[in-house]
Amino acid sequence: MGIGIQELQLMLTLWKDGHFQNCKSVIEIGSQGIHANHSQVAAALERLGRFKRSDDNPKRIITAEEIYKSLGFEKYRCIDADGRLNSLVFDLNKDILHTYGYSEQFDLVTNHGTTEHCFDQMHAFQNIHNLCMPGGMMIHGLPFQGNLNHGHYNYQPKFFYDLAAANSYALVGMYLNIHNTVGDITPYSDELMNFLHMPPGTNMGLYVALKKTRDEEFRIPFDGMYLESSLFKDEYKRDSKQFFPGARRDTTDITFMSSTKIVKFLLRRITRKLSRRG
Repeated sequence: MGIGIQELQLMLTLWKDGHFQNCKSVIEIGSQGIHANHSQVAAALERLGRFKRSDDNPKRIITAEEIYKSLGFEKYRCIDADGRLNSLVFDLNKDILHTYGYSEQFDLVTNHGTTEHCFDQMHAFQNIHNLCMPGGMMIHGLPFQGNLNHGHYNYQPKFFYDLAAANSYALVGMYLNIHNTVGDITPYSDELMNFLHMPPGTNMGLYVALKKTRDEEFRIPFDGMYLESSLFKDEYKRDSKQFFPGARRDTTDITFMSSTKIVKFLLRRITRKLSRRG
């Protein structure tokens, strides 16, 4: 688990787009290290005018807390079973509200590669929901394809579509990254996957930004593909749009791009990267 260049790129994009405006507190699910070149991270923050290196040592360690505080966050906490970085030692497989009596809420909750290691997904995402205050943001950076034996789970886009529908989250953005090939994140669309065929073993990450719009208890999602035919549909149906595979979503959705545009963009990146290696 850790903050890599993709996670940093997503957070800086959200910050520049104003999604962190008035956000003062952040809690991370996991005691995050920095999995990126520290001098590059410092340079990126300096370009925003939000960070100034205190010395000239290019190998100086930059902490996750330092990154968030450079973006205007005043309070930083993290949760991890290892106790690193002064983390709160909570088992995320359990409901931390009832098990540990922890009820504090934050403007931003991050999940940079942690919940795939939790066996109890219901409690893991319930904890994220409860830790986020209404109007706050939740960021996920998780394995999508590949990553053999990295954790217990890889994640599908529909997991987050149904999670958002069940809990009335606003989907701010969904992105894809191909590890070891392209360093950037690319807006995700279902159409993209009809054209993208990667070699076996290629590791791909899924990055999702959600906004909590309501002060309500966490609701367990039901697979939207089967909701209408389910005898439990009245119990699970919400006023938010459910996910149906192949459905064309609103073109105002930030994650929507034409397949042609995405494929051309992605192929240019891959070709440029491979030519440098050659």
